[in-house]
Amino acid sequence: MADLRKEIARLQKRQQREAWHLERAGLTPRQKKLVLTVYMCSGFCVDAAQGFVEVLQRKRKSCQGQPTPDVVEWFNSLPEEEMVRLCWPEAPADERILAEAERHVAGLQTSRWVQDMNYSRGVAVPTYNVAAEYRRRAGGQQPALQSSMLGRDGRRGRPGRYLRLWAQRFRAKWGLAYQRIPACSFLPAEELVEKAGPEQTRAKLFFHWIDWLEQQAGVFHKELAFVNLDESSLQLSFLHEKGTVVKRSQWRQGVGPKRARPSRGAVTLICLSSADPALQRRLRQYLVGNKSIFLQKDLRAVRDAQPENIRVFRETSSWATSQLITEVLSDLETLAASFPSKQLCVVMDSAAQHLSERVVRRAADANIWLCVVPPKATGYMQPLDVQTFSLLKHHLKDKFTEVAMSAAGGVVSRQAWLRVLFGLCEFMNSREWRRGFEACGICGRGNLSTELS
Repeated sequence: MADLRKEIARLQKRQQREAWHLERAGLTPRQKKLVLTVYMCSGFCVDAAQGFVEVLQRKRKSCQGQPTPDVVEWFNSLPEEEMVRLCWPEAPADERILAEAERHVAGLQTSRWVQDMNYSRGVAVPTYNVAAEYRRRAGGQQPALQSSMLGRDGRRGRPGRYLRLWAQRFRAKWGLAYQRIPACSFLPAEELVEKAGPEQTRAKLFFHWIDWLEQQAGVFHKELAFVNLDESSLQLSFLHEKGTVVKRSQWRQGVGPKRARPSRGAVTLICLSSADPALQRRLRQYLVGNKSIFLQKDLRAVRDAQPENIRVFRETSSWATSQLITEVLSDLETLAASFPSKQLCVVMDSAAQHLSERVVRRAADANIWLCVVPPKATGYMQPLDVQTFSLLKHHLKDKFTEVAMSAAGGVVSRQAWLRVLFGLCEFMNSREWRRGFEACGICGRGNLSTELS
């Protein structure tokens, strides 16, 4: 009989605990007090309190499947003396509950303020401003955060280190991220389609043009050989590029390194590239400069170092003209005689000097086919822009830096600069450029670039 009474008492206590657990929605008595304190500190905001309940329930496995409680009913059933202790705590435990609730409410209000700045002002709020707003709403809590904001890290780290760590935790807790706000477009959808449509149509027509040229080459029992032609500017100095530099703390007597001021000016490179390695080794590269840059004495001094595939134009201007393009086509006509089984096709952009009547007539006389890249699409559909120019200029920068490191005072003479430029011919002939042509859809479209695919 005694054992039966004990079992009945144990079951009654178990049912009572389950009833209390269900009444608190799986939370502990302290967590229930914390929810009610958040409810009062937030100005009796039900959404803030219920959102905090969901946060606490996700942290406790015993709360899985528990419904969201009615916080208003909790507050109405709270005794008056308990409410006073939560608002004006005297015990250390109640003070800690109030401080934690104030921090949560401050974080909630700060996250809503950040969202308001994002949506109403279109401003991505800096980390320092987020921390300042949080401390203002939290009543000056977290002195370590304040010292980190002032440049004095209280955690014995670098100044601002605690601020960055706090910002990472804050963003992870409130669903924020450190990134840019994308720009919006106020154009109607129909106008956007109208603007994008012609460009897409030109791209499709360009590919149809390529396919048609390959078909026509087969009619004449020839292999179509594409040659890309484009211009690029080459400066007189490459020492302004980034590299390894001594730190400010290691400056000699407080004075940092200085580089020599280069002479102003640039030359134009008329570059030719081909997907055929045999044809690439025979292609010429052209340098166009004015008479003040290409001095006759310097050209005579470096004549022995000038490769056969480099041709220098000493003109009144460094700009490429239609007359120079016709000279390039004449050289291609001579080169085509060495490859009777190939039909040359020059791919170039729609610049004015490329499409002049003089150039088109000269190409027709030389039996060289022309293919024009659509405007505003050269960065995606021209192999020289997609692949070659970035590698070429990086190579010239490295060679120029090597010459400057061995020169007195780092001053590279004009003759040494010309020798560096002459090295671009070897660079172009030592590589295969078929990958760039494939990325642009000119030679096969199996390896098409992401933008075009």
